[in-house]
Amino acid sequence: MGSKEEKHIVIEFQKKILQEAGCSAEVIAFLDEIEDEVFCEYYCFCFLDGMPIEEVRRIDSVPVQNWKDKIKRIREERTGYLERLFVPDAQVTQQISKLHEKAGRVFKETEELRDTINTTLKQTLKIQEEALVQQKESYQSTLASKAELLKDREDKIQSLLSEIEQNKAVWENEKKDLLLKLEEKKLRLKKRRKKKPPL
Repeated sequence: MGSKEEKHIVIEFQKKILQEAGCSAEVIAFLDEIEDEVFCEYYCFCFLDGMPIEEVRRIDSVPVQNWKDKIKRIREERTGYLERLFVPDAQVTQQISKLHEKAGRVFKETEELRDTINTTLKQTLKIQEEALVQQKESYQSTLASKAELLKDREDKIQSLLSEIEQNKAVWENEKKDLLLKLEEKKLRLKKRRKKKPPL
């Protein structure tokens, strides 16, 4: 009927109410034995009415087909106990009335606590979802920036390679021209030596 965390918080709240009502440690420890927090609420009402723990254990031990039948049985047993307990005494009547009021406050505060827990959980989930979306968007933006940076670097590298190839071609042409000029100079020197008369 709720998460384990919600159940733990609700039961701890009910145990605190029982402590303030002066219930014994055995009564408070009994709530830890109950798996369903709804049953804990009804047993909490029984204890606040003054029902002995032996009586509550007897009610809890009776097998039923489903949880609705169990709640019905708890209500019937609680009503019977109060009817047996009730006597036309003003003081006792006043005590029972106070116990009922306290039980009503416990139920109301428990419901409010559940609403607060549910609201807090929803807000936490929403914050986590928004954080994940922001993280995803930031990651995608970072990837896009890096991709653009890599593209710029590749373009610069290609430009430099193209410039190197062009310079290499120019250098090869200049080298050829220089070699031709050297060859021509050598030929002219040879011709001059041949034309020069011997001494």
